Amino acid sequence: MSALPRLRPILGLAALLLAAVACDGVNGPTDGFDHERERLAQARAQWQSRGITSYSYAFHRSCFCAPASREPVTVTVRGGAVVSAVGADGVPQDTALYYTVEGLFGLIGDAIDQDAFQLQVQYDPGLGYPTTAYIDRSAQIADEELGLTATGLAPLR
Repeated sequence: MSALPRLRPILGLAALLLAAVACDGVNGPTDGFDHERERLAQARAQWQSRGITSYSYAFHRSCFCAPASREPVTVTVRGGAVVSAVGADGVPQDTALYYTVEGLFGLIGDAIDQDAFQLQVQYDPGLGYPTTAYIDRSAQIADEELGLTATGLAPLR
């Protein structure tokens, strides 16, 4: 008698397992950032649901960059665009160096899309905007790490 009838249940189970493994990739490959991507989408949706386009917040950058770039500033956004950035000493800064909340979301999204070596983000529980972010884009590059803090966001009229 052939061994095939006895192997049919085993072969059927093996075929089902292979099909299940093959179908696991239907939604795309997992890159380790799926959780962060989901957190970002939820936070962005929470922020957008508030409909806030004019606001101010305290911003601080931590990086291996020019000292003036690391000074804390108050960023003012009107109609979704940065209109002023003023240092603690009252001196206006170049607005091109600062972010809207959407810009912060974009920076975090880019780090995810580019498979940053390390990414840590905290979001405001009430409004959803990023309050802290640490991005290390590459393990092989020294001093390219970037830390951001955005706190005290206040909507403006």
